[in-house]
Amino acid sequence: MRRALLIVMLVAAGAAAEDPGTRPRLQVRAEAAGCPGVGGAFVALLDPGRGMLLLSGAPFPGGGEGPAVTGAPLEVGSWSIDELTADPAGGRLWSARYPFLGEKGSGCVAFDRHQFSAEGDLVSYLRWLVEKVYLQLPAAERESYRALTLSDRQVALRVEQEGYAPLRLAGREGSTLAFRVAGTESKCFLLPFILDQASDRVAVRSAVIAGDAFAPKEADWRAFVVGLPGETLTLPEVPARVVVEGISD
Repeated sequence: MRRALLIVMLVAAGAAAEDPGTRPRLQVRAEAAGCPGVGGAFVALLDPGRGMLLLSGAPFPGGGEGPAVTGAPLEVGSWSIDELTADPAGGRLWSARYPFLGEKGSGCVAFDRHQFSAEGDLVSYLRWLVEKVYLQLPAAERESYRALTLSDRQVALRVEQEGYAPLRLAGREGSTLAFRVAGTESKCFLLPFILDQASDRVAVRSAVIAGDAFAPKEADWRAFVVGLPGETLTLPEVPARVVVEGISD
């Protein structure tokens, strides 16, 4: 039964990995929100007092139509945007604002998944990326990298456990990779995100669950570890190390 459920989940995940080219890709800079510049099919500006402003260059569930995208500075409600362009050019901006439910912060995130069945599906994805990923990064990393983009790049990791041959794992950024903890029945799940395209700096979050459990709960996830390709990252509460071997488009 579990195997059948896993197959269904994998098929569903594959169907969700859509081509971002069908939705205009925005490039946004909004200094007042602490966003130095970020690009994606969707962009969200973050402000502790106002919440999350979600932007796109095409209609989306819950979004309202706004001004034309001309590349000039513009206002969306009380939000000031210093620069906004779309590729392909032209068209109008669509937006919606949502409150924080958990931790609040400033900065911006972007993602290239572009089709959602309903507003609730879209908002759940947005909250996960903002509140469970971006705002859980170490404060020093968020200060250095105030814009997080989740796209379809591939991350290659090498897992090292004492007395065992290295294990190589690879998958899309933001997707879960898993391995069995050596000498136990426990399973370790890894969730990698790319913080900086120029340096390939990567953040990895981990969770360990018992062998009879199916998937991690929210409380199982541990703090992020961060490093560059070639650096050895020590996972919290796991007798294993991870090396980022590379990133590819």
